[in-house]
Amino acid sequence: MARTPPSKLWNRDFTIVWLGNAQSDLGSALSTVALAYLVLDLTGSVAATGMVLALGMLPGLLAPFAGTLVDRVPLKAPLLLGDLCKGLLGLGVWYLAVRGELSPDVLYAVALLQGGINTFYNSAFRAWLPQLVPAGELARANGLMGVASQSTTVVGLVAGGFLVSLLGSATVILLDAASFLLMAGLLLLVSNPPRPARAGENTYFQDLREGLVTLWASPILRLIPLLGFFAMAAFAPLNSAMPKHMLDLGGGPEAFGVFVALVSAGMLLGSMAVTWLGARFDARRSVTLGYGLAAAGFTLLALAGSYVPALAAAVVIGLGVGLVTLANTYLLQTLVPHGQLGRAFGVLEATGQLGMPLTLLALAGFIDRVSLPWVFAGAAAVTAALTLAWAVVARGQRAQAGEPVFQVAEAGGSAAD
Repeated sequence: MARTPPSKLWNRDFTIVWLGNAQSDLGSALSTVALAYLVLDLTGSVAATGMVLALGMLPGLLAPFAGTLVDRVPLKAPLLLGDLCKGLLGLGVWYLAVRGELSPDVLYAVALLQGGINTFYNSAFRAWLPQLVPAGELARANGLMGVASQSTTVVGLVAGGFLVSLLGSATVILLDAASFLLMAGLLLLVSNPPRPARAGENTYFQDLREGLVTLWASPILRLIPLLGFFAMAAFAPLNSAMPKHMLDLGGGPEAFGVFVALVSAGMLLGSMAVTWLGARFDARRSVTLGYGLAAAGFTLLALAGSYVPALAAAVVIGLGVGLVTLANTYLLQTLVPHGQLGRAFGVLEATGQLGMPLTLLALAGFIDRVSLPWVFAGAAAVTAALTLAWAVVARGQRAQAGEPVFQVAEAGGSAAD
C-alpha cells in the first residue's frame, strides 16, 4: 500500500519495526547460547563451535554484491523473506534435534545459509530505517534501535544459559525460530516505502560500480569503511585473548562473562546518549570521541594489574564502539543517496568482516609467546591512530566547505561531502 511520509518518530510503522526487532534480537541472543551448547553436545569440540561462527561470518565478505541487489528491489522484500527463511531454518534444526537426527554438517550448512541471509538483511534494514521516521528524528531512531538491540542482547545472553538448562538447547532454538516468524508477520503490517527513482536502467555491475564511486568521491565516506577495517582488527584480541588475560589478572570464567556483559552495557550507554541527544547528535564528533574512548579503554586494559580495572575498561571500550557504530550508520544514511544505501552498508560490513579474521590469523602464530598487555597496548595504538586520522579528515572537510568544524550533519541529506 502507498505510504505517506512520517510526521513523528513513534509512528505506526516505526513502532511495529522497533518492537519486532527487539523481540527478534532477544531470540537471537538466546539462540547464541543454545547453539554453542548444541554444537558442543554433538561434537565435544570447541573448534567445531568456532567453525560455526566462522561460517556465519564468511558470507559478509560478499556484502557489497548483496547490497547492490538490495538497492534494486523494494526494501521490505529482503527483510520479509530473510525473517521467513531464518525462521524455517530454525524450525528445521529443532525438528532434527528432537528426533536425534541432527549432525554437525547440518549446523555448518545452516550457519552458512543464515550468514548469507543476514548479509542481505543487515544492509536492507539500515537502508530502510531513514524512510520510517522524519529526517530530523533519524539519529534518535538509530539510538532507539541500538537501545532495544543491546538491552535485549544482554538479557538474552544472561537468560540463555538458564533456559538451556531448563528447557534444552533445541527448545530455545525453537523460540528463536518463532521470533523470526513473528517478525515476518509484523513486517506484513508495515507500509512498503517506494524505491527512489532510478536515472536509467543500469546493469547490475554498473550499479555496483556506481555505489563504489559514490563512496570514493568523498574523503569522509571512503574513510568510514577503511577505518572500520582497522577498528575490527584492533578489537580482534578481545575475542581471542581476553579469557586468558582474565585468568592472568586473577579472574576466571565468571569475570570474563562479566567483561563481555559490560562491553554490551557500554554500547547500551552509547545508544542511550544518542537517543537523548536526538537532532543535536553530532555524528562526526562522535566518531572521534568513540575511537578516542576505545583507545583509552585499551590503554587501561594494558595497564590493569587486576581484573577490576579491566572491567572498567570494558565499559569504556563498549561506549566507544557504540558511538562509532551509530555515528557511522547515521553518516551513511544522511550522506549517501537513498538508492545506494544497500551498497554503502555492504561495503562497510565487508571491510569489518575482513579485518577481524585476518588479524586473528596473524596473531595465531605468535600471540602465545607475547605478553598480553603488549597486545592490548598495540590495540590502543591502532585506535589512537584512527582517532587522529578521522579528526584530521573531518576537520579538513569542514574547513574546505567553509562550515564550523563538527557541525551536526543535516538529517535526511543525500549528497556526499
